[in-house]
Amino acid sequence: MTSGSTGNKCQQSGIYAPNCGCKEIALSKDDTFPPCPTHGAVTYTLVRPTR
Repeated sequence: MTSGSTGNKCQQSGIYAPNCGCKEIALSKDDTFPPCPTHGAVTYTLVRPTR
């Protein structure tokens, strides 16, 4: 399972879900995981990889 926290670089492009239960986001490899607009710093888990 691939995951990352706010401020870290994304290692795999895909759709990520935050551990706070808010909206999933799409990130590309080397993007920085953003803070959740509602909860601030969170951990994201890869839901579906993309190319």
